[in-house]
Amino acid sequence: MTTFTQVQTQPDPYAPFLISQAIKANGLVFVSGQAAIGDDGNLVGIGDFDKQADQAFRN
Repeated sequence: MTTFTQVQTQPDPYAPFLISQAIKANGLVFVSGQAAIGDDGNLVGIGDFDKQADQAFRN
């Protein structure tokens, strides 16, 4: 039987965007890519790939 657990921090800055920080499953941890979320918790550069990529790398 596979057991899945969502990894979250408190506060969870990704919660409004329904983005999972990571998932634990059977002793493994699966992480997703970095989101272009600014220090204010908002998505940066909506519709602008270059701005989002820059913010993701800064994060």
